[in-house]
Amino acid sequence: MKKIVTAMMLTAVASATMAADPTACSLVIDYPPGGTSDTYVRLLQKQNPAIQIDYKAGGGGALAINHISQNKDVAWFGSPVFVAQNSPVKDPPIELVRILVGSPILALSNPNKSLTWDKLLTGKMNIGFPAIGTSHHLVALQLQEKNPNIQLISAGGDNKALPMLMNGDLDLYLISNTVGKNWIQDFKFDNLFTLAYNKPVTYSGIELNYLGFNGIFVHKESTPEQKARITKCVAEATSNSAWAETLKTLGAEPIDLVGPEKDRAFQKFVNLMRKYGQ
Repeated sequence: MKKIVTAMMLTAVASATMAADPTACSLVIDYPPGGTSDTYVRLLQKQNPAIQIDYKAGGGGALAINHISQNKDVAWFGSPVFVAQNSPVKDPPIELVRILVGSPILALSNPNKSLTWDKLLTGKMNIGFPAIGTSHHLVALQLQEKNPNIQLISAGGDNKALPMLMNGDLDLYLISNTVGKNWIQDFKFDNLFTLAYNKPVTYSGIELNYLGFNGIFVHKESTPEQKARITKCVAEATSNSAWAETLKTLGAEPIDLVGPEKDRAFQKFVNLMRKYGQ
């Protein structure tokens, strides 16, 4: 109950701020504070304090998208998990207006596992990833295609996966570099490979592709004025050189695609999801 009240209070504060400040905008994220999405959106806010952050975690993006459906003057900062065919969100009334960042994926394992590429591609093991429909899930599916002995486990987020990886319940966990590099430093995990945005990794006949990203989504029925307010608000943050420079220090990649180039990148992601039955 306390969390619900807190969320309602934050939404009310964001709405009041936007009403008082015509340059302000509200960005919703579908994960709790402390994760990769939160790190990026806080960086946006640092570059433009007029950005308000609203947390709508849970439901595979359903809560965030439902919030946007009821509040057409806000935007969702996230990754397109809803395109997965088994996503709890079907045909959401949202559209992508800008691709902002890609975070390389790390493949972490407990050092006690002594995991190698050969073991990964031939042995019986499990691979964890944050959630169904994520780009991490898509990488796991590509590995499973090569090795049918791999069992896939949706961990329900990095915070739940960490103890599973530490005690050996997970043989491998796919995680965004922004958080994963800290795990390597703090918990001494091994990293079997790093997969960057649109830069395939090839080993022993298998090619892994990663096309995941974080972007800005708005309601399809948002007015031109509402969309312009959001895009201008975000652009105010990304135009600051500190945005791209800080992303790089975090191990992330500033992409910044709009228009037809953004649409092509999004379609490539959807096509890869469909190729693997998602």
